[in-house]
Amino acid sequence: MGWIAGGFFLLTCLAAGLVYFYQDKVIGLFVTEANKHIKTKVQVAQMSLSLFDKFPQVSVTLDKVQIIESVAGSQAPLATADKIFCTFSILDILLKKYQVRELFMENGEVHVRVLPTGEINYRIFGQDTTATPNQKFVFNLQQISMRQVLVTYDDQPLQQYDKIMAHQVQAALKIDGPEINIQGEGKAHIYTVRLRENEYFKNKTAFIKSSLRLNLDTKAIQLAPSLVQVNQANYEVSGGINYSRNIYYDLKFKGQNTSVQSVVALLPEKYYRQYGQYESSGPVYFNGSVKGYLSPAQTPLVNIAFGCRNATFYQPDYKQKITHLNLNGSFTNGAGHKSATSVLALKNFKARLAGQPLAGNLVYRNFDNPYLDLDLKGKLAIADVLGIFPVAEIKKGSGQADVAVAFAGPLKLFRATGGNAAVRASGDITLHNVMLQLSGYRVPFRGLYGNFLIRKNDVAVTGFRGWLGSSDFKLNGYFKNALAWLFLKNQGLRIEADLESEFLNGDQLLTGSLVNTAGASQKNLGRAGKAGNYRLLVSPRLSFDVNTNVKHLQFRRFRAKNLQGNVRLQKQVITSSKIAMDVAGGQFALQGRMDASAPNNIKITTTTNLANMQVDSLFYEFENFGQKFIQQQHLKGTLTARINSDIYFDSRLNAKTDQLEAEINAIVRNGQLLHFEPLQQLSRFLKRKELENIRFAELSNNFWIQKRTVFIPEMEIRTDVTRASVIGVQGTHTFDQQMDYKFRIPLILRKVRLQEAGSPVAVTAGTPNIFLTLKGNEKDYKVALDKSRVKNKIAVDLRGGPSVGEENPAYPEKSASKEKVGFKDILKPKKPEKKKEVQVAEDEFFDF
Repeated sequence: MGWIAGGFFLLTCLAAGLVYFYQDKVIGLFVTEANKHIKTKVQVAQMSLSLFDKFPQVSVTLDKVQIIESVAGSQAPLATADKIFCTFSILDILLKKYQVRELFMENGEVHVRVLPTGEINYRIFGQDTTATPNQKFVFNLQQISMRQVLVTYDDQPLQQYDKIMAHQVQAALKIDGPEINIQGEGKAHIYTVRLRENEYFKNKTAFIKSSLRLNLDTKAIQLAPSLVQVNQANYEVSGGINYSRNIYYDLKFKGQNTSVQSVVALLPEKYYRQYGQYESSGPVYFNGSVKGYLSPAQTPLVNIAFGCRNATFYQPDYKQKITHLNLNGSFTNGAGHKSATSVLALKNFKARLAGQPLAGNLVYRNFDNPYLDLDLKGKLAIADVLGIFPVAEIKKGSGQADVAVAFAGPLKLFRATGGNAAVRASGDITLHNVMLQLSGYRVPFRGLYGNFLIRKNDVAVTGFRGWLGSSDFKLNGYFKNALAWLFLKNQGLRIEADLESEFLNGDQLLTGSLVNTAGASQKNLGRAGKAGNYRLLVSPRLSFDVNTNVKHLQFRRFRAKNLQGNVRLQKQVITSSKIAMDVAGGQFALQGRMDASAPNNIKITTTTNLANMQVDSLFYEFENFGQKFIQQQHLKGTLTARINSDIYFDSRLNAKTDQLEAEINAIVRNGQLLHFEPLQQLSRFLKRKELENIRFAELSNNFWIQKRTVFIPEMEIRTDVTRASVIGVQGTHTFDQQMDYKFRIPLILRKVRLQEAGSPVAVTAGTPNIFLTLKGNEKDYKVALDKSRVKNKIAVDLRGGPSVGEENPAYPEKSASKEKVGFKDILKPKKPEKKKEVQVAEDEFFDF
């Protein structure tokens, strides 16, 4: 073994010495021969002769190579490489006749272009007219190898762009005159194959094994059966290509051991992204042909046939399967070789989904102005359908639907008009215990039953019932333009129906659209029923005319029974001629309109009639109308009123109180004012016990609300208070709880007895009055003498009649009574032994 190693070492040294000795001569011959064949500029940083770079072959090594493209005046590179090796045998050195049989290119780029004029940039080789039979250095390439070489092809007239990385590709060459035979195989990464607006094989790893014959004279390529493997999909391609003028294809292809991925991989990238995740098992076949010219004005004829027999089709992310699938499909671009004559057909589709049968047919004609002809029949499990074909708007679902539908018509016309006589649609869909959880709505639909009868573009709904959260509903009627609304963008929906419900939960219905996103915490989502947590958005493409009959309605504290009426929506305006319901022990009737065309300035204009409603219940259900001054525990009685109002809200139902205007004509009968703190402060004048529960038979007045202020004209409250049987009240109360009230309290020095009807005795002429004011807010207010009204009263007494502007002419002080008592006398202490007189200054007030 030592002799063998020594001999090998000696031969290697002799060969290295021989290469070194002939280095300059060989390089000189290489340059001379290369210049005869290459007609463009080539830049090389360094050139050397090496025995070891491609041992046992001797190589001419070129470092940092740049070959300029063959476009006149251009300095752009056709190819660049870190290294190019041209190899020949060491015996060639001894024989002094060199033949370059292999070429290696490593870490480089090749940019092939076809300019808009049709000129190519790779015409760099010219014919050698000086060749002789005894030529010492010739190129006789039998193999070309590329490692980590990026190849781009940009054909601007055809709008084709390809970008491929050749990781390790080898090609064997055999040149016989004008004919070149190439056999190649290797691994490559396809970044893109783009033809016009469509991309194919994007970011795919491929293995290629091909054999072709190229004739340089006739510019024809004959392709023997060749294999292209992309992922697990195998394609066999054979036929011919001629590029003498326009490119002419005559190719045939078919799949080997194929699956659904094999078919989907042939689709443009935009479709592959959508369907590439689907998988299949069982025999899937396809074959096809491409024949004709390809140019900016011409497209070859394409025919493809595909199908499967007893296959399984599934979506791995959702673990759902279509089994026993049988299908015959075809595609052709038709006699015109263009989109307008293209036809995609799926015939005799039969399968089982979750064990239930499913069958149908589909024909899609004219890709420019598509015409769809579809029929489908089967029993569909909702969860399985969503597992195979996910819908972004539906998070999850369950239950079953019996489907028998058919559709035929031009889709563009359908999109443009939302359906018309040219579209034929029919069918019957029946739901059985269906549950749907929508992506944008927290509250699920559940227990859905009903029948939907499709006629053209409309749907008749019969017995559609179910639950939305804790709210139940039953709907019968028509959904007009329903198909266009479901499947097309910016389409309107018209509902004409009767709606019945045992219970509607307004809190859930309005808060259901607040999904848990980054901008809404779970804590906030749990605050259902609080102002600002609702969202009311009325679609401009929705209209309806609905007759409602609701047994029970709940919204926050509000409770209503027997709600009946008609509600209409048109152009984001909801109107009703009358809605009636039972609220707070009485009757509530409303007519008006809500204009939601400006989402953050929703205007509600109503005329409301209230009859015999319990005041304390009304205050409770309406949450004391947003104030804390007078609350439900302070009031009792029955209310009858008529209210005309204009109310404004934002989309979250926050009231814009600065724009609120209302006129209220109200009557309260058999009323009680209980433990009302401001009146308790009048105990210095009246009995505290009587002030704790003031009863009155009737109170009526007109109120106005404007600019966040309630205006109360003077009114009389006829009470059962012994010394103040008729209390006069007027003033203002702002939404910021700023109060400015004026009281007139006539004092009677004898006990008042209620009449049988509950009314106090009348106040006689000459009864003394106390005029007081109450100013401040609900937490910090002051009761004081009303100086202006006291002065006015003195003036009246001096004139013997009412003065201009007297606020209560119903009780004039025409003459002094025999028992006339002054204000100072009222304030005298009750104990007779104390003779000191109590004096009240004109600006005296009581601060609580």
